Amino acid sequence: MNGVSRKGIIKTLFFLIIIGLVIYVFRGSIGPISAELAKTSKTVMLLICLASIVFGVIDGWNLTELVRTYDEQFPLWRGILATFYASFYRVITFGSGPTLAYMHYLGKYHIPAGESFGICTVQYVLHKLTIAIYSSLCIIFNFSFFQKYFHDYMIYLLLGYGLTLGIVAFLLLVCISAKFHQIVLYFIRKFKKNPKIRPFVVRIEDELNNLRNSTKRLLKGKLAIKIIGRNLIKFTCYYLIPYVILFQSSHLSVVNAISITSLATVLAGVIPTPAGIGSIEFIFVLFFSVIVTKYKAAKTVILYRFATYIFPFVIGGIEMIRFNIHLKKENILQKVETK
Repeated sequence: MNGVSRKGIIKTLFFLIIIGLVIYVFRGSIGPISAELAKTSKTVMLLICLASIVFGVIDGWNLTELVRTYDEQFPLWRGILATFYASFYRVITFGSGPTLAYMHYLGKYHIPAGESFGICTVQYVLHKLTIAIYSSLCIIFNFSFFQKYFHDYMIYLLLGYGLTLGIVAFLLLVCISAKFHQIVLYFIRKFKKNPKIRPFVVRIEDELNNLRNSTKRLLKGKLAIKIIGRNLIKFTCYYLIPYVILFQSSHLSVVNAISITSLATVLAGVIPTPAGIGSIEFIFVLFFSVIVTKYKAAKTVILYRFATYIFPFVIGGIEMIRFNIHLKKENILQKVETK
């Protein structure tokens, strides 16, 4: 059994364990939860789907801006479609395939693999950095709320927040720090004498240098600040979803709903489950159950997962079909031209 398949089995088992815990906790609540879902209005469904679309559009806008540092003619609509295309592969690969999907998609439009990898890495780092910034703002401006309702969980909230900052710091070092690269290469070069792994070591050196140079080019000017600003807007779209679902049946304020969702996202992001599946459900139910009934909390997390995971997957599936048909037509035309 190779490392990739072993890793996939471990992720799947962890996912099944988390889902099993959620099912066990709510084993006697299926009826009430179904009743809560049945009460969901078409307006709520429309609004959460709209929030999902806006999130994807902004993400595609960010991708387009990064790609345009290499190809100024890259159209916005293509960046948006690439984002939904990657969302499709995020689901079917349990979160491990979006980068490869982006690289494959961009590669068909003449963006080299090295460039697309750098673009995806920078986009992911800024994505994580924005999550940390957003949660920081929530903690600073709404600390009394967390202290009142989540006093018993504060240590876990702060630990998750600290881990998120650590991940962001590590990713930034990987992308932009020449000194960090030198430290990594110092240890790697100790193995360079081994002829079997020498090509691998040389490749790592080249990739680190290319990533650092690519990141410097991508983050010239105010592009990073603009992307972080847009990210704050796109996350607000997602963080508003629980409020939209609960506003008619609870006294939860907009600020408190956003704060809970932001901190739940931080904690879910540091739990090693595939694509956050299972972890986000468990933490959402745990947190929102403090404010509303567990039936409403379960309904909220189901609809939140639909809007942030299933709905983009469906749109991405449509784009995947269109994209593959387009590629087949191109291949046929190329064969005809070569005859």
